[in-house]
Amino acid sequence: MPKDIFYFSKPDRIATVILLAVIIVTTVLRYSIPGRKPIPEQELTEESVSSLSLTESADSVMTPTADTVRRFTARRTNGTGYRSSSATVRVRSDVPESASRDEPSEKREAPVKYARKKRPDAPVDLNSIDSLSLVRLPGIGPWYALRIVEYRDRLGGYSSVRQLAEIDGLPDSVMQWFVVTDTVPVRKLRVNHSSLSELRRHPYLNFYQARVIVELIRQHGPIKGPDRLSLMEEFSDQDLERLEPYLDYD
Repeated sequence: MPKDIFYFSKPDRIATVILLAVIIVTTVLRYSIPGRKPIPEQELTEESVSSLSLTESADSVMTPTADTVRRFTARRTNGTGYRSSSATVRVRSDVPESASRDEPSEKREAPVKYARKKRPDAPVDLNSIDSLSLVRLPGIGPWYALRIVEYRDRLGGYSSVRQLAEIDGLPDSVMQWFVVTDTVPVRKLRVNHSSLSELRRHPYLNFYQARVIVELIRQHGPIKGPDRLSLMEEFSDQDLERLEPYLDYD
């Protein structure tokens, strides 16, 4: 009876031997590898704290993530080996790369954040002024200067100063600085030679109006003038009045 209880088959004996071997090897390795000697509390110095931090970082098996590296590099040190409480570093984009970090701040030129405003002696041509000159006019910042130039490019040029009112948020008071002359002619849109997408890009033509023009040309030939468009319900008198300086029917 006891023989039956303590009987092990051949696979059981092999598994038992392997398990015992693993236990023995693990125990030997655990006690044979020397542990890290703790540093006495009274001997803790700035140098020992720094070296201990470096050792722990080297022994860590965790792979730092991109976010961890970014936070680590963003922290400043105060020269003693300890990290400061500041978690972010503000980089001044106004300081040139060639400037030395040790250069006294009073020797560096202060950046020009805003252009100096100046009232023009006479109204300037709205179709020839550039964005840098626009920023110097009272009431116009960089954002509005960019909007004015972009809208001018989309239109093909301003035919009237009143068109500035079509730019959202632009103060009406800035219109006093401008005038529209014949120095820079308005770029016209060739109606009979433009595709649907080209017609659609103009701010004064929507998709349905552009499609009507293309269909009229396809069915009845070239459009000779605005009278043909006035018969279409997609075009109101106000639409044709706005479009008149920008359409070329040749």
